[in-house]
Parts: sequence; structure tokens; C-alpha cells
Amino acid sequence: MTRARSAKSLEEGSSVQNAGSDPIVSILTPAWNASAYIDATMKSVVEQTYSSWEWLIVDDGSTDNTCEIVSRYTDPRIRLIRKAHSGLPAAGRNAGLELASGKYIAFLDSDDVWLPEKLALQVALLEQNEKVGLVFSPFAMWYSGEAKPRRTVPETTFFPNPGRFFRILCFRNQIGNSTVLLRRSLLQEYGKLDEDPAVRGCEDYELWIRLSYYTDFAFTPQALIWYRIHQNSVSSNNTRNCRAAMRVIEKTVARFPDASDLPSSRQLDARWQYHLGRAQLLDGIEDKGRKALARSLWQWPFNSRAWVYLLVSFLAPGYARRLWR
Repeated sequence: MTRARSAKSLEEGSSVQNAGSDPIVSILTPAWNASAYIDATMKSVVEQTYSSWEWLIVDDGSTDNTCEIVSRYTDPRIRLIRKAHSGLPAAGRNAGLELASGKYIAFLDSDDVWLPEKLALQVALLEQNEKVGLVFSPFAMWYSGEAKPRRTVPETTFFPNPGRFFRILCFRNQIGNSTVLLRRSLLQEYGKLDEDPAVRGCEDYELWIRLSYYTDFAFTPQALIWYRIHQNSVSSNNTRNCRAAMRVIEKTVARFPDASDLPSSRQLDARWQYHLGRAQLLDGIEDKGRKALARSLWQWPFNSRAWVYLLVSFLAPGYARRLWR
């Protein structure tokens, strides 16, 4: 890869003209101290088979050499925006969105990797069906230090394609942030990402549920990204993320109280107490999730997985995490 000229860099509050001519896709990436991973992420974008894109990388006050790595890339479609540290990925994505010019918006975390045909396949899906507002794909879970992913999630066999995802998402986030491509017009009409610190790490989940109330989603059956899991990632704290997701559900119920496909409060409580108990078990904290799992089973005793995790909570420390992986 030739790197004779650095990527364009913007300080917060400055303006810029589009690099290239009218890109179809605007890619948004918030980055903070991402030097260990962002080079692989960048290579996966510049190697896309689809070329009509611009990429806005919003640095959230990094103290490592993240900006230096980004600036080595000569591709004029890449723009670096520097901001003071906020600690909120939603703020970085929204800052990029303010400068985006594409018809479609793609989200990409600074440590994930796209497969080469990711954009080409998803742009085609949106172009073929005007009723679909958002497309996603399964993702391969890639643990730090391992050469390749172990497994692919979620299981999409029973998902509608295309179809309504509001009820499905109320029970769990099934959509990986870096897999998504959506119409920018949806964000203009229904709002940007939620910058509430209480939903940090789940701001994408809040957006998916909100948009799913208004539009159909679709997906490719094959995984199109490698989702990297490491100890410094926002997703590494299971319990914190579960509580953020539960706050998302509270907001959803308040926003759409009369939605015909909104699950009952008992259904939601049973499911999310299960998720909370599982998260606490995996993190090895509090009572290893026993109270939450018991509450879930009291509401819905037919959840076989909740019984399994409750049993596992009495086994040797670390067994639950090995079982999950």
C-alpha cells in the first residue's frame, strides 16, 4: 500500500469539503487509544470491493499513536476528526454524522474487521428494496490472541428477512454495530445516537430498536465482519453492558408504550433478569447471578438455559466463561 500523502485531519469545529465525488456510503468510526487494532481495521476498509465511500474517523482525545497510524494512509476518502475526550462512542459517531454526505451510513468500531465484500453486498440489498431501512449480517467472534474466529452469531434461521425486528430486539440485541448499513434519511427523521452515559456501550442497540419501530430490516446470511473481543473493549464488561441494555429497554417502553408488538412487562423482566444473571456469572461478581437467574425462572420456569447457568454458578470459578466461549 502506497502511503505518500497523509489522510486529511480536522480539528473539532472545522469544516471540510468531501473527498472525492459524492460518495454513496459514509463510514463512521469513533476511536480512542486504538493503536493496537486500528491498522487492521483500516486495511479491511481500503480493501473493500465497493469503492464509493468516505470514512470519518473521530478520535476521542487518544493519548497513544492512533492518530499517527490513521494519518499514514494516503486514501483521500479517509478523514480524521480530532475531538476532546468524552468517553462516549455515540458522541464520536454523531460528530462524524454531522460531516457525512453519503446516502447510506455504515458503522465500524475501531477494532473490528470487515470482509472484502461487506459494503458491496449490503449496498445492493438496500438498492433492491426501498422498504428496507437497515441491513446487517451475522458476525464472527474473534478473541484477542487467536488467529481466527471461533463461532458466528447470531443464529438467524428464524429471523424475518426482510421484516419487522422490533419485538425480536426487545428481548436481546441481535445486531452487531459494525455489521450495519442504513439509510441516512432515517437518522435525519428519527434522530441520531443517544449520548446518555447510562446507555454507553448500548447506544447502537437503542438506535436499532428505535428504528425498527418505523422500518423493515434485512440481513445477509453470511458473516461479513470479524468482531474482535479483548479486555479493553467496551463490550468486555458483561454486567455493565447488560445494565445499559436494560436502560435501553426502559426507554423503549416509555417511548412506545402502545406498540402492538411490545412484549409484556413479565416477558421482558424474565428475559432481562436472565441476561443480567448470566452477565454477573460470566463476570464472577456479586452472587454470580443467582438472584437474577432465580427471579427470571420465577417469571418463566421453562428457560432451560437459565437452569443451566444457575447450576453452573455453583461450579468452579471461570467455568462459566469457558463454557460460553
